[in-house]
Amino acid sequence: MPDSVARQPRPQRPPHATSYLLAAAALALSAPAQDPPSAPSVDRLVNATTASVQETGDLTVDRAGRIWVAWQSRRHRHGRPGVLVQALHADGRRCGGERLLGADLQTAKRPALAAAGTAVWAAWDSTPTKTSAPCRVLLQRVDGAAAAAAQPRPVHDTGRGAQHGVVLAPRADGGVTAVWTEASGPGTSTVWRRSFDAAGAALGAAAALAPPLGSTARQGPSSIAAWPDGRSVAVWATRPGAGGPGALWARRFAADDAAEGPALSLDTDGDALEPCVATIDRAGFVVAWLRPAATGCAVMVRRFDQEARPQGPAHTVSPAGTLQSGAAVVAGADGRACVLWNRHDAYGTADVLHRWLDAPGTPLGPERRATHAHRGSQARPIASGKRAARLCPDGTLVAAWSGDGGLGDAQGAHLAWTAPATPSEGIGPARSERTSTAAPAPHDPPVRTRVPRVAAQPFGGDPNPEPRGDFGFVGIVNTGWDPPDPHLAVGPNHVVQVCNGGIAFFGKDGTRLRQQVLGGGNGFFGPAGASDFVFDPEVVFDPHDQRFIVAAAEDTDPLGGGESWFLLAVSDDADPRGRWHRYRLAATALGGGGDIDSPNLASDARAIYLAADFFTGGDKYLVYALDKAPLLAGSPAPTPQSVRIDGAQSFGLPMIYGSAPALYMLQHDENRRSDRLRLHAIVDPLTTPVRTTFDLTVPSYEPPGAVQQHGTSALVQIFEARFWSCVWRDGSLWAVHHQGILPPRLRWYEIHTNGWPASGATPTLAQTGELDEGPGIATFCGAIGVDENGDALITYARSSTTEPLAIGRVSRRALDPPGVMTDHAVVRVSAGPAGGVRWGDYGQVAWDPYDPCTLWYAHEYAPGASTWNTWIGRQRLCQLAADPRRLPLAQGGTIDLRLRVPAKAGRPYVVLGSISGTVPGFALPLPSRLHIPLNPDLFTESLLAALASPALVGVAGVLDAAGEARASVPFRARPGLTTGVSLYFASIHLGTGWDFASNPVEVQLTP
Repeated sequence: MPDSVARQPRPQRPPHATSYLLAAAALALSAPAQDPPSAPSVDRLVNATTASVQETGDLTVDRAGRIWVAWQSRRHRHGRPGVLVQALHADGRRCGGERLLGADLQTAKRPALAAAGTAVWAAWDSTPTKTSAPCRVLLQRVDGAAAAAAQPRPVHDTGRGAQHGVVLAPRADGGVTAVWTEASGPGTSTVWRRSFDAAGAALGAAAALAPPLGSTARQGPSSIAAWPDGRSVAVWATRPGAGGPGALWARRFAADDAAEGPALSLDTDGDALEPCVATIDRAGFVVAWLRPAATGCAVMVRRFDQEARPQGPAHTVSPAGTLQSGAAVVAGADGRACVLWNRHDAYGTADVLHRWLDAPGTPLGPERRATHAHRGSQARPIASGKRAARLCPDGTLVAAWSGDGGLGDAQGAHLAWTAPATPSEGIGPARSERTSTAAPAPHDPPVRTRVPRVAAQPFGGDPNPEPRGDFGFVGIVNTGWDPPDPHLAVGPNHVVQVCNGGIAFFGKDGTRLRQQVLGGGNGFFGPAGASDFVFDPEVVFDPHDQRFIVAAAEDTDPLGGGESWFLLAVSDDADPRGRWHRYRLAATALGGGGDIDSPNLASDARAIYLAADFFTGGDKYLVYALDKAPLLAGSPAPTPQSVRIDGAQSFGLPMIYGSAPALYMLQHDENRRSDRLRLHAIVDPLTTPVRTTFDLTVPSYEPPGAVQQHGTSALVQIFEARFWSCVWRDGSLWAVHHQGILPPRLRWYEIHTNGWPASGATPTLAQTGELDEGPGIATFCGAIGVDENGDALITYARSSTTEPLAIGRVSRRALDPPGVMTDHAVVRVSAGPAGGVRWGDYGQVAWDPYDPCTLWYAHEYAPGASTWNTWIGRQRLCQLAADPRRLPLAQGGTIDLRLRVPAKAGRPYVVLGSISGTVPGFALPLPSRLHIPLNPDLFTESLLAALASPALVGVAGVLDAAGEARASVPFRARPGLTTGVSLYFASIHLGTGWDFASNPVEVQLTP
């Protein structure tokens, strides 16, 4: 183990490793009592800062026996991630204070450490906050040396793609070698390597470990380890873009940094991802990796000699069947090794486990925990290639992990010392079952990494930004905030989109007209005095007064102790490019603290409503009701009427269309299985608000479980079964949330409010349904919208072990059977796994009041590693229906088509057909450029040629005064057609030109 203190010369021997365990045990005596662990171990809280989330740690041990730990602090730099490093004495005491790495105007994430000679090196992913530069890996000596190496420097000066996932290995001369993954094209990546001497000078140029595999293939993550003589070996994973099995590769390097031959394929006997390597003195190396399965991953290990030849078969350390991640391996001087990994329950809550290997690489005995803590969640780094652990001279295992150690910080950076086990002890008892009740993590505000002035690449790096199926276009691209939380609203001629970090105005044809950051002096809310930590924005188009309304939350100190503000902006007319009236409304006193989160926005004919969660002193939900009239005029903001609900949060606040008898809100039961939803009604919200509640019985639901994704063991983080999206229209409250485990799925509801509470009647459940897209497919982070006819559309995220994260869309017509969503479509697919595990948290569906059968939607996808784009799509729901939807081939028959486009009443139309499907469709030539969701073919031509035929009734004509028409198309079997073929129809309509295309409908040909 090259960067272990066991095999590096030093002036004096450090304390015996057992002292780590004894000293840490003494430090832990004052900690709260815990259940007996499954193996002798103690934990130590490393971080001093506790106001943020500490995660993704690494460790190394220098030649003096000190332990160095680095970790990511999620919101340390005023809402941006930062990397902290802390040295500890051998007995667990801190050596000085923790240190924040990197410059003030940079973010820092995912650190790596290595000790080489007298030097300690750190590297991390960094992104400037004031430029559009992509993520870069920076390297710095952190042991207090005054040399030039003490200043951060990029590992690849001339690299053009985003860099991430750095891992370090020490060099015999006191320098260090880094390997990292770098984007080489949209959706593709390559692993790079570069060495630096003890002064921090680069030893040659950065070089790819192997040539790129193809235009859609991905390399990485990677891992590296060194032998005592200065030689090193790097391993990495590859995965073809088509979703085939992954493979592992290795390449060896001499002490002078010269490659010892080409890249070598490691025989792993199956699909493989996320390797970690450890060297064994003069005896080769050992690799741990994950083998994905339908549910979870198996943890695998195999030993190789110094020529990368297998030494025995691959061994299963822990079989598939559970959610497992973060596989790593450490090796000792005696040839034994230890594999560590995370095991997650159905909700993603983790334990850190370990299992020993004998000298030939065979697993010994059962698994056991590597931490003393076993309540809450404990996890080691995921998908990183970092070992984040060391074996001490006596075999004691020291591991870095993050989570709840029961030591005062439930989201802290920790070390665990675990006593060695011997064969005579049977390696220790099997891990005991978790004693706590798992539940999704509480919602956490977004993280800000950078705010670029312009997109670094056209369309956010999407190589194919054209619509697939529905008309749509790329919206706001990565602003550097995580997650994006996209939201949108639609007026007569414009689409306004907001997300964390930005606001943009688009024409309805997708033309970007303006984009601006949200916070700071130059931001959209700057004239109101907003700081630069403005987050969770929402936007609506108020149909009562034809204005755009934007709202967001502001926290003046994301690390705690700051002030909470509601931010509000109202456009002066229906064109967002004109003047806006902006307001900043204090919420600290009524909310009870400076921790505002998850704001909501709604409006009705008289009022604008703002609401948000607060947590200080217990959960609270605060609602402001503001008289709309002075806000529309740009007058000073009126004093809001407020309602605060203590002991609860995470409500759904619906946008209101029509005249509602009250302001309705929807609440779920948090963190438990339940068969009720609680409706709240606030009457007289602008004068003397009075709140009434009603518990509605619904099919049982439960907190959502973990979400798996293709190509990585990293689980997507979603939150409780809260109602991010709901809308009230014409007596119905429509809402959507995710719930259930393995996989979680989206549940939607239509609730008739029945004039409650004034009517004396109570709400009733009209219908509900779930989005089951197939075995193992999770559907989550959804949003719902409804048009004036009662047609509904849902956009959502979907993911599984066999498909990448994607944007899905479903819809239903008002005449569809209750509880049914139809017309399922995947409209955008990510190019690879999510760069971070945070996804969502929500999307949005908005009704277009000037195109009444149309709903627009926004959600996110990943065009490449460590980035995101938003997508804005449009579906028209109510224009065209077909009867029957299934037609027997042997009998033929007549297809009746019903057209309903009120906006085109009295205008000509033509019905088109296709037998080749709806994607990608085609556009009419200039000047129209109308996109039609059909693929032109012989069937299209035959319909057009027969428009004058008496057999085709109403296929071309004029809509009546209600915007309706009927058409009929006879069909008889023709040679060459077989079952499985479908006919597709859509209509186009004349306005100023052919400017409107309906939804496509499918008629299946059956036996």
